[in-house]
Amino acid sequence: MRHQVIGILWVSAAWATVDPAREGHPPSGGFTDFPVVENLPLFQPIEVDGREVSMWNRRYTLGPAGWIQAIESSGKKILKGPMVLEGKIGNVEIALAPTLQSVVEKSATRAVFVTESTQGPAVATVKTIVESDGMIRFVADIRADQALPFQDIRVRLPLDDGHFRYLHYVAETKMKCDTQALPEGEGIIWGSRDVQRLFIDSKLERKSDIDGFKQNANVVNSFVPLIWIGDADGGIAWFAESDEGWQDAPGRSIVELTRAGGILELRVNFISGMALRDSAHLDFGLQVTPVKPLPEGWRDWQQYNGGRIHARGTPDFSYYDSRIPDGSEKVIIFDLDFIGFDTGRRFGRQIADPQRTREILRGLKERRRKVLAYMTPSKISHVQGVSEEWGEWRLIPEKTIAWKAGKKGATTTHHFLCHNAPGNYLNLLEFAERLVNDYDIDGVYVDVPFFNMGCMAPGCSYRRADGARQPIFKISLMRDFYKKLAGIFVRHGKYPHVLVHNSTQFVIPAFAFCWAGKPGEFMAEINYEQNHMDYLRSHRAKAIVEFNPRPWGLVPFCMDDIKFTRYSTLNPRQSFSERDAFEAHWKRRYLGVPLLHDGLIMNWCATPEFSFPIYKARMDFGIGAPDVEFHGYWENDAPKASDPEVAVSYYTRPRSVMMVLGNFRDSDTECAVKLPPAILSRVDAGGLVDPISREAVPVRDEGIVVRIGPQQCRILVNAQETGTAAP
Repeated sequence: MRHQVIGILWVSAAWATVDPAREGHPPSGGFTDFPVVENLPLFQPIEVDGREVSMWNRRYTLGPAGWIQAIESSGKKILKGPMVLEGKIGNVEIALAPTLQSVVEKSATRAVFVTESTQGPAVATVKTIVESDGMIRFVADIRADQALPFQDIRVRLPLDDGHFRYLHYVAETKMKCDTQALPEGEGIIWGSRDVQRLFIDSKLERKSDIDGFKQNANVVNSFVPLIWIGDADGGIAWFAESDEGWQDAPGRSIVELTRAGGILELRVNFISGMALRDSAHLDFGLQVTPVKPLPEGWRDWQQYNGGRIHARGTPDFSYYDSRIPDGSEKVIIFDLDFIGFDTGRRFGRQIADPQRTREILRGLKERRRKVLAYMTPSKISHVQGVSEEWGEWRLIPEKTIAWKAGKKGATTTHHFLCHNAPGNYLNLLEFAERLVNDYDIDGVYVDVPFFNMGCMAPGCSYRRADGARQPIFKISLMRDFYKKLAGIFVRHGKYPHVLVHNSTQFVIPAFAFCWAGKPGEFMAEINYEQNHMDYLRSHRAKAIVEFNPRPWGLVPFCMDDIKFTRYSTLNPRQSFSERDAFEAHWKRRYLGVPLLHDGLIMNWCATPEFSFPIYKARMDFGIGAPDVEFHGYWENDAPKASDPEVAVSYYTRPRSVMMVLGNFRDSDTECAVKLPPAILSRVDAGGLVDPISREAVPVRDEGIVVRIGPQQCRILVNAQETGTAAP
């Protein structure tokens, strides 16, 4: 018995033992029936020409057996050879002979190819599905009329090593993912068995369970649901929802990266060793990034959050308005927390006063704001107060988790649906639909989007042949959710402004339907006990990728939220002014990170005096103009600083330049910076000037000498832009 395909991706393995408990979370009828908009304005239609499928910026060529033979991205070939299925069937090396390939479905958003091949008594059918966001899914069934030995079955994808510098992988939760520089050397340079698992006797694991099934738990082998390899411009992702039916070997990685002779190779070991069976079912996907172009003028956009100003007691937005330059034609995003799930939360629950909420929204829209509603899949609760406006939450007969918010003095018990439950996402879709109808919102900000991918509850896991439970990573459910969420706004005649919080965990098959990504939220424990910039200094790959979701095709909003958990623990009676002072101490250092990586700073905290001058400097430069080009400090032609702990990125327009210099040291530094021709050609005799401090910086001998504070950044622009000349 084979599990049915769920949503748009998969649940794999034809030969696995069926676990009845897994049927606890099938897609509910309501979720499946929720309207879908296929032709989202995010993507251009795909084109099919023979075995070639083209979409924005990419072209895929299918090989004779249905696997990918060639990939072009941005006009560059990124494969060194075709994808290969190898191993032995019946003690004979796999050499399938194709007998038929046909296109069984073709539309503006989807193309489906079916390829049939034979080898002795074995018949192979490969279904290749390509969608307009560039997602490729392979569903391969190999069958024989009798049991045969299947031995060391794996897929190899040879890649051009020159296109890949970083590795990003996803493990059980958003809290255990990683981005790192691609290891050097030859042979196996990375394997999924090396992934560090999080939930080893952890507090989080002990806290949360559903009828004895851990809601946060490690996988039992080396399976990972997604890895992405690439650089600051793009890359390629491999992903699968489950390893059900595969056969792993102790100490061996299921997913590997190897290098030999300039060829980087991705290998996925589906069957390690020998397995006697009459069929095999392989189901996995690829996605080349970026998936779509960024909207025009995106660097002009700003984002504010309504929560903090409400925490101060008065919904008065003039505090922000006074810091937006007159005449600005920028898109201003204001996200509001409409429900406030926790009754003890200091953020106001605007939904408790619907009329006042509508007045706030009207005022924002009159000032050309786009309004996004806050929501999070990880927290769906049933609490008093919400029902007055929205009615009761949909309480589905799926397992819930009771949590008493007692540590802050609250007595309310919240019943959380399992994060991966279809009813959870159906609630959110219906919530978004209601907000559009009743409040005319323009989009949503989805916080903590993948809080839990390691749930052992029935319906979220399966039982392996050895008796252990293994989680299923419901990428299909998430992909379906985000596609339908974007479709809500399109059906109402709006652009799908779906902003997602992607800190440390980017699952591109789902997030492809989002419009912007928001990384950069950090707990105060990190900042209090170790310097955050020092953390980034030793993990620059993290900063380049995680602070810049542009390689995936999303606008990079960087959240400048320095949470004060540690500070509040030490000072339980802290005031807002004390919190602001704590945040300001770190924010001065933190702002340089998004600036160095071409990210937009979200003005989350109540201390915009630190970020507004930067906004203004960028606007005065004309940062959103179509002729602006960004050059990162990691590029070969970036300005070279005499201090290796100073990084320099810059923006150019035809006759002007804006430089961003970041000091990764714990102390002041004064260093010389050699300027490349792209900067020198745009600087006149007036030199450069710091638009915030107004300090003039002369250019001498094709370089500058500049002082930067400890772990801070500086902006320098043409002196003629500010009317200040260098001495």
